[in-house]
Amino acid sequence: MSARLTVLGASACAPTSLGAAAGYLVEHDGGALLVDCGPGVVARLALTGLLDRVTGVIISHEHADHSADLTALAYRRAFPVRLPALPLYAPTGFRRRLVGLDAVYGIPTLPELAHPLTGGFALTEVVPGERVAIRGLDVATIAADHPVPTLAMRIGGLAYTADTGLSDALVEHCRGADVLLAEATYRDAAGIDVSAHGHLTGRTVGALAARAGVGRLVITHLADPDDGPAILAEARREYDGPVELAYPGLEVPLR
Repeated sequence: MSARLTVLGASACAPTSLGAAAGYLVEHDGGALLVDCGPGVVARLALTGLLDRVTGVIISHEHADHSADLTALAYRRAFPVRLPALPLYAPTGFRRRLVGLDAVYGIPTLPELAHPLTGGFALTEVVPGERVAIRGLDVATIAADHPVPTLAMRIGGLAYTADTGLSDALVEHCRGADVLLAEATYRDAAGIDVSAHGHLTGRTVGALAARAGVGRLVITHLADPDDGPAILAEARREYDGPVELAYPGLEVPLR
């Protein structure tokens, strides 16, 4: 199966000078899977002509930098013409987030928009560790090391860490991936204690890539774009394979 990864957003927390927050599109023979939908992602999809290609969505976790633009996507699909509910996969407990957002953003005076999220998506909650089939794609998941239920994913030759700390389980999950799309929110040299946050640094993302024996490392989810060169340098001291920083518009072929 031929496939392609397109980076839509690669920033942590919120859009930065680098562009949108977390969002990635995996295009394949059966459609296009949107992986995470942070602020700015829907605008990026629209600007690049990819919005109408999306046939399914999977959200790694509920934090806003990975899910907030679900509201924008739901409204886009509800107006001016309501489109069929889009398959949405997310960790256990995500339904309450959709219901809560509907309560905040619903517009009761316009019935066709009154429940844009719960009406716009066909939600399947995924227990970390489950495998799901999404429009011809086999998606394997494990529980990431993060404060809320979070799915690290394996989609064929692509491994995606989502937000997570380094663990033996993560190394095995990423083992032998052709492409590792991995977060490195901070520079290791910054001395930030990431243990309570569940994040990787330049050093630990490089160690993950080396231990897992991946073919290519793409680093994403930077808190500060200016840290990019330092994070790359830290990763390269641990991993001697091809490594680069993600940016909106980056395309990576997948097998």
